[in-house]
Amino acid sequence: MKGPITNLMGVTNLEEIMIHNNEFTGTIPFEIQSLSSLKVFNLRDNIFLKGTIPISLWSLDQLEEIDLSYLALTGTIPPHVWNLTNLEILSLRDNELGGSLPTEIGRLTKLRQLILAHNNFSGEIPSELGSLQNLEKLLINNNAFHKGIPSTLANMKNAKVFEFQDNDLSGTMPSNVCAIVTDGIPQIEVSCNDGTGYGVNCNCCTCTE
Repeated sequence: MKGPITNLMGVTNLEEIMIHNNEFTGTIPFEIQSLSSLKVFNLRDNIFLKGTIPISLWSLDQLEEIDLSYLALTGTIPPHVWNLTNLEILSLRDNELGGSLPTEIGRLTKLRQLILAHNNFSGEIPSELGSLQNLEKLLINNNAFHKGIPSTLANMKNAKVFEFQDNDLSGTMPSNVCAIVTDGIPQIEVSCNDGTGYGVNCNCCTCTE
């Protein structure tokens, strides 16, 4: 399918929009705020969709899944996203998004997957991530996060995968984070310190080049 997605905006009782793997063009319309019953918003793999994420998207408090991966989105994640307390999946990988992650991320206590890989996010990894105790998958690799990995991640007892590689992280993996690893789960991938002073010192991680 091709063309803009504005024609969907008048169907106010929609609960799911799943139009991934198409050739839609243009931007995500501001009018999406009219879809007050929306629970799933999946535009994944529409590489011609561009622009910023409209503020109006974050007013849809019934949302449980947002997947805007593999588009051409720019800008930052508005702070309003962290008010979506029903959200279980947030995937924004492979865009051109940037900026830092706000501390309000700790409000998304139902979140099971946070996937922000292959963007331009920067700043420190917020310690408030530790409030996401239902999180199973944290993929923030291939960005520009710096400094260390917060010890609060040890609170994520349900975690299966952490991917931190290809950032500007340094220091030592907190011992309490390593302590939650049992039989290789969660799998933790980092860019390890190779003796040059760059990368993370870790004895419970998978080192990537």
